This record gives sequence, structure tokens and C-alpha cells, in this order.
Amino acid sequence: MVRSIPLLALLALAAAGGAHAEPPPPSLQEPHGPLPLATALALALLHNPTLAADQRAVRANEAEALQAGLLPNPFARVELEDVGADAPFDGVDQAQATFSLGSLIELGGKRAARVRLAKLGTELAAWDYERRRMDVLSATAQAFIEVLAQQQHLALAEEMIALTEGVAARAQRRFEAGAAPARDRTRAEIAQAAARIEAAQAGRALAGARQQLAAQWGARRPGFARAEGSLDLVRPLPSLDQLEQRVARNPDLARWASEIAQRDATLALERSQAVPNVTVEAGYRRLVGPDGNTFVAEVWLPLPVFDRNQGAVLAAQRRLEQARDQHLAAEAGVRAALAEAYAALAAAHDEIRLLDAEILPKAGEVFAAVGRAIAQGRTDQLEVLDAQRVVIAARQQRLRALASYHQALVRVERLVGDLAGGDGVVAADEANAAAAAGSPHPASSADEYGREP
Repeated sequence: MVRSIPLLALLALAAAGGAHAEPPPPSLQEPHGPLPLATALALALLHNPTLAADQRAVRANEAEALQAGLLPNPFARVELEDVGADAPFDGVDQAQATFSLGSLIELGGKRAARVRLAKLGTELAAWDYERRRMDVLSATAQAFIEVLAQQQHLALAEEMIALTEGVAARAQRRFEAGAAPARDRTRAEIAQAAARIEAAQAGRALAGARQQLAAQWGARRPGFARAEGSLDLVRPLPSLDQLEQRVARNPDLARWASEIAQRDATLALERSQAVPNVTVEAGYRRLVGPDGNTFVAEVWLPLPVFDRNQGAVLAAQRRLEQARDQHLAAEAGVRAALAEAYAALAAAHDEIRLLDAEILPKAGEVFAAVGRAIAQGRTDQLEVLDAQRVVIAARQQRLRALASYHQALVRVERLVGDLAGGDGVVAADEANAAAAAGSPHPASSADEYGREP
């Protein structure tokens, strides 16, 4: 049967700078302040419209299972004979009356087969609900990651605006003092305008990401102030073989055991339909005459001469074979999707490591060297912009790689059916986590290096 799935291993995202996410508030309403991942997931599970509809489908199947186990209703019959005939049987005084009770007796195990089929239908509906629940968790986590990434993109863009404004102001003062040509002022103004455009684009992208996240719990517009979390935690990767051994946890595959059992139960039910049911009836008859009381009994038994339900049995056999083929196709599809998601995860993981080990430190060195050169009067202020563009481009590349890593991680965890903490897909010791959280970030203060010599 369906096992419960705890919250995502990605709850680690909500631990920024050592601060842990608070548990969802008892009211489970969208907060107007910071939004931790745990609260976003809880809101989606409780208020997602699609999940609510699927849950009603499970309840409907439970009701159908209840109905399947009920016995056929008995029936009563009243029969009058010789009513209104010629004398001496004129009127109803001389009529013969029969009062009887009857019932349909199902043979061939129909009721047991029907009950088994209904219970498997309920189990299958529960698996389908679990699939949708994991889809909602996965979509919410991915939307949350996107909001975190877009928040940081906007922060980088605003950082660039602050830097370009400082450089443009200094270029204007130097131009007015006759210490710099007009082209330096123009270049600084162009860079300032470009930074503002980029910040506006980042703001629009963030607004769209926030709306997508709020839609996971059916909100028309987001009420939270910002997503609270960090994307810096990068864990070591398991092998693809290790992950492939766990795809059986995926409810997309686990449901097929119930699906095949349900098709088999349908076949058993159709076979039972070939056995005719018996209708038994017994009653009391009032006859005209001195001995006018007697008992009657009837048994009705259809003769399965032509219709033995053979067509329905054959169709059920074919659908059972179809389900087995569909199971194999579903497993192949999940394994192919896992390989694709794992490739994206590994590529992002390697890119992050390369950026942290080589590109970001070297970009920081260039930026620091330019700052020292400006302080010594050996270069102009606009060199700061070029150096800072290199740094911010590298940080943006790292941010995109981090978002891709966590998005791929969610897909991998969804495919192995383990959107969970504790024994989640990716295991890391505390030293690794600390090292990931302390990854190098070059200094990028807008005022650190732009001072006039």
C-alpha cells in the first residue's frame, strides 16, 4: 500500500547562514514575511486544487468498494389469479392469491471477485494520489528554487547598479575638473543604463517566479515577502547505478503492481460472470376451497447456452497483457528520465566545483588587482566596471549552475520516489556541507575599489 513521504531533502535549502527554517505555522496560511521551503510545501499539500480533486477521487473509490460488498436486495411478489372471471369466480372473493419472497443468489464467486476488484481500485486511486502529491512537492520545490535564484540575480543586478552609479558620478566629477575625457563619462553612463535594464529584467523574472510559486497553493498573487533559503549547499553525488536500484520506490512504477492486480481481478470477475446466478422464491398461496392454504417455491436458473461471457473474458485477458507491457514501458521511461536528470545533475555539480576552485578565485584576483592599480593611479576608473563585470558574470554563472543543480536534484529524487530527508538520495557529511556553505565569493562591494587616487 502507499507509504507516506516526508518533506524534501531540499529542506536544507532553507538553512541559510546556519539559520533553520521554522516549522509551518499552525494556521498554515501563507506568511507575509519570509517564506521557508517547509511552509511552501505544507501550503501546497493542503491547498493545491489538483490534489484536493484527486483526494475526492480516492474517497469516491472507497465508497465504490463499500457498494461492491453489499448483497442483492430480496424482493416480494403478490400474484392474484382468477380475478373478474365468469361465475362462479366473479369478483375477487374467489381469486387465488400468492404471496412470496425471493432473492438472487450469486454463484461463481461474483461478490468476492467484485469486492477484490473494488479494493484494488481504491488502492490504485491512492497510488495515483501519491503520484500527484509527489508531483506537487516536486513542482513546489522547483518553483521555490527558481524564486531563490531570481532573488539573487536581482541582488547581483542591484549591486552592479550601485557600482555603475559610483563610477558614473566619479567620471562626471573628473570630466568637470578636466581630468578625464568626455568618452569616459559616456561609457560610464552607458554602463549605468545597461545595469538598470538588467535589474528591471531581473525584477520581472522574479515577479513571474513568485507568481508560479504562489500558484502551487492556489493563491492568485503571492503574499510572502521573499523566499528564505540558500542554494549554496552542494553534496557529493551517488552513482547512477545506485539510483537505478531505487527506482522501484517511484509511485509511477509502484502503482503498476496494483494496476496489474486490478486487471487480473477484472479477469476473475468476468470469468465468474459465466456462471449463471440462481433466483430462489418461496411463498404462501391462498386457494379457493376447503383446503385453501398451501406453500409454493420456485427456482430460476438461466441456461448458458449461447452467452457464456466469453467476449468479456477475452477482452479482460488482453487488457491484463496490455498492463504488463505498459509496466515495462513505464519502467524504461523512468530509467531514461533518470539518466537524463542525472546527467544534468552531474554537469551542474562539476560546473559549480570548477567555478569555486578556479574561475571565481581568479575573477576575484583580477578585480583586486584593478582596485590596487586604481589606488596607485595606474589605470582609470572604468577598469573597475570591466573587472566587476567579470566577477558578476562568474557569480551569475555559478548561481545558474546552483539552480540547475538543485532543480536536477529534485527531478532525480522524484524519479527514485524519495523526496525525503534522512535517507535521501544524496548523502553528505557535516564537513562537506560546511565546505559547500563556505564556498569562496570574491569581494564585490561597489565602494571597495572605486575610490579616487
